[in-house]
Amino acid sequence: MTGTLSESARDRQKMIEENLGLVHSCAHRFKGRGIEYDDLFQAGCMGLVKACDAFDFSRGVRFSTYAVPVILGEMRRLFRDGGTVKVSRSLKELSLRVVRGREQLAVRLGRDPTIEELAEELGLTREEVVEALNVSAPPLSLTVSSEEGETQIDLPVQSPEDIRGTRWQDWEHLLQEIVLHSSYEAVILDVGDGIEEVFQILDLCTRVYVPVRDDIIDGDRAATEEELHSKREAALRRSEQRALLRSLAQLRAETGAELVLLSGDIFDSDRTWPETEDALRLALAEMEVPVFIAPGNHDFFRLGGRWQRLALPENVHVFTSPRLEAVELPEKGVRVWGAAFTDTVSGPLLADFRVPEAGDALELMCLHGEVGVPGSRYDPISEAELARSGMAYIALGHAHAFSGLRRAGDSFYAWPGCPEGRGFDETGDKGVIIADAEPGNVSARFVPVCTRRYEVLHADAAELESFRLPEGAERNIYKVIVEGETDSPPDLTALRRALEDGCFALRLRDETRLRRDVWARAEEDSLRGAFLRRLRAKYDAAADDAEREAITRAVRWGLAALDGGEEAEAI
Repeated sequence: MTGTLSESARDRQKMIEENLGLVHSCAHRFKGRGIEYDDLFQAGCMGLVKACDAFDFSRGVRFSTYAVPVILGEMRRLFRDGGTVKVSRSLKELSLRVVRGREQLAVRLGRDPTIEELAEELGLTREEVVEALNVSAPPLSLTVSSEEGETQIDLPVQSPEDIRGTRWQDWEHLLQEIVLHSSYEAVILDVGDGIEEVFQILDLCTRVYVPVRDDIIDGDRAATEEELHSKREAALRRSEQRALLRSLAQLRAETGAELVLLSGDIFDSDRTWPETEDALRLALAEMEVPVFIAPGNHDFFRLGGRWQRLALPENVHVFTSPRLEAVELPEKGVRVWGAAFTDTVSGPLLADFRVPEAGDALELMCLHGEVGVPGSRYDPISEAELARSGMAYIALGHAHAFSGLRRAGDSFYAWPGCPEGRGFDETGDKGVIIADAEPGNVSARFVPVCTRRYEVLHADAAELESFRLPEGAERNIYKVIVEGETDSPPDLTALRRALEDGCFALRLRDETRLRRDVWARAEEDSLRGAFLRRLRAKYDAAADDAEREAITRAVRWGLAALDGGEEAEAI
């Protein structure tokens, strides 16, 4: 008996065949990560079939936007299941418990826990924790397809026991292989006492996190310990920033926002981690509404650049021209305008622009630039240009602090700053703007979304013993500047010990001045003496302490000039 495919079955088969390119594209992202390409492709095909069966054409979303996350999910499932090597259900459950415990403990500690800390927290043996983590992690020993003309990569380590027993002669080769051939953000090596050898070649450990035992670190290694902590902090911050992308998608869903406007500098440079790009793609797809991006001076648009190679989901529109252009959204009654930086600098993008007098659409704009800075190299914008534009609301980028909602004529504008601080020039709460806009009326509120805040504190050298971090400091990053006059340099080591467990990260800066008698040479028969006598008379006649302090600072400034400027920076 011969059967024939129904029309719906033929359509389904055609849809699958026409989109096999999506599977190949997704599979290439995971090449060289320990699972054969054929296995990745097979898992991706399963995801493609699931996407075809579940896709709802009535939602108005392109099939590729829906299918790619499903395909990637099936491939990631392959890694979670250990590829073609199957793991018992009990060990998988233990692995999930350990991974969750590690994440929770990392939040409490403000750093990644060691194996010993994790074992104690979960009531497990050290060996059980290591085995569970090995189950959850993709393999490091890789076999690369011979089709690419590459050879097998053999790491000289197969187990935690082998790692701890690695000879010092092999450490350099081991770390070089990991750095060169691993695409992971961090590789965790439980090296035991082998930490001594790792310190000797620390420059190779950029992407290798080695848990450090306190009893191994001595005074000579203090700087090295701090360097390792900094690298761990940086890796954790990158992870948190990727998680932030997903949280922004969740915030969009919670608020019911119908559009997302991103006004540039999503990236700092053209070099980014592949994991960050993957996280961005996934988050933008999860927005599920139109997303508009106006590239800025750090992530400017260029032919063949990032914005063309990223393969962003279909709900994302990237402006690519320095000339303002519009995208019509008739179903929403909205028209979105935007322009792109095409280099690290830009001339005026809004100059001489006025919205056409046509239609009843709500006019919105997404633009990177500076307001009120004539001659700026970063798209200088004037209040008059904003008022003349005819926009209901202009979402601006470039400034790294929330501006508040502002108005120029009938146009409203604001910039939110960055959603996550990245240094001590970006202190305080960071977040996004949720705006409700209609012609002639816009309301906006600032929503903090940052995981951690950067803060700068000032400490009086005379009161260091009583100095404490503020309430709720545990998750934040602090720079403490020690100031004032002292008879001897402050004990910053003791201050660090007192403070560092109370926050995520700590930086200390000594800006104290050694105490000196500024009037000591007032009786000299010299220009310096005459200067001091004149100021001393003013000091003695001063009405209050504030005036005396001002005169003292003037004296120090004058002496700095007379003595060659040795105190000029301190004043």
